[in-house]
Amino acid sequence: MNQVEVLAHPNVALIKYWGKRDETEKIPASPSLSITLGGLETRTSVSKSGDDTIFIDGQSVSDQKISQWLDRLRREYDIPQLMIESSNNFPKNCGFASSSSGFAALAVAIDELCGLNLDFASLARITRLGSASAVRSLLSGYVAMNPDDQRCVPVQIVPPDYWNLRVVAAVTSTEPKLTSSTGGMAQTVATSPFYQNWVVQTEDDFERCSEAIQNRDFNTLAELSEANCYRMHALMMTTLPPLRYWRAGTMSAIDTIERLRHDGVPVFFTSDAGPQIKAICEPEAIATVKDALDDTDGVLFTLESDIGNAPTISAR
Repeated sequence: MNQVEVLAHPNVALIKYWGKRDETEKIPASPSLSITLGGLETRTSVSKSGDDTIFIDGQSVSDQKISQWLDRLRREYDIPQLMIESSNNFPKNCGFASSSSGFAALAVAIDELCGLNLDFASLARITRLGSASAVRSLLSGYVAMNPDDQRCVPVQIVPPDYWNLRVVAAVTSTEPKLTSSTGGMAQTVATSPFYQNWVVQTEDDFERCSEAIQNRDFNTLAELSEANCYRMHALMMTTLPPLRYWRAGTMSAIDTIERLRHDGVPVFFTSDAGPQIKAICEPEAIATVKDALDDTDGVLFTLESDIGNAPTISAR
């Protein structure tokens, strides 16, 4: 086998974690629950090489996060120098969770290329060492990650076809974030006076949201997801110095979604550490939601997604 290519999808958390209880193993401080985004994808190919070389979207890069991750893996596994080529069909480093699909694809590709034959728990661990949120992209559908359950091995709550919601991502900026999620989390844990309350509340949100998904209870899911999102961004703003990832276009997109829901359209929003808004809706509403967001001031463009699958492998 000379080369392995993996296709993986990012995920968006409906119930979010922000902060870690174990920085060495990258164990989140609270549980999270996500949906895998089928319309967005990362393609990563890996082959053996004389030196580690990384190309992202066709550009040669020096990626310290990937390099440090590889150095750590090599202390435990026999991994040669690698040529890594990765590309996304969505913007990176700006709140689209490109690290989730990126590290999920890379971990699966290295496992296959190097014949590590890792069991799922071990694969989840090496993925998590690159990006904790990437663990959720190892599975399809609706995915839970609970740090109290087998040290963050993700679990599928239901498969994609159980509840085939749709997602419209409203892109309001493609500029890289000034503060990375990793750096921002550490700042929040160290400085926010509300951090422990956030952890306790998120644990309750997680249990209730899991139940709403199993019951296909759209209204409860919408209420819990939006409240959890607002709480996370409020928590960020109580960090020193404050973290404000939202921009004017972000707020305009939220206003649009609130107006749609007031008019009876089944839609709600969430947003990760970035200025983008993801609108989650019932399938019959996707055209209405997309058109409204496309017409919103500050929205550059939109991307559609369904509920996606686990990474797929091709080798040659």
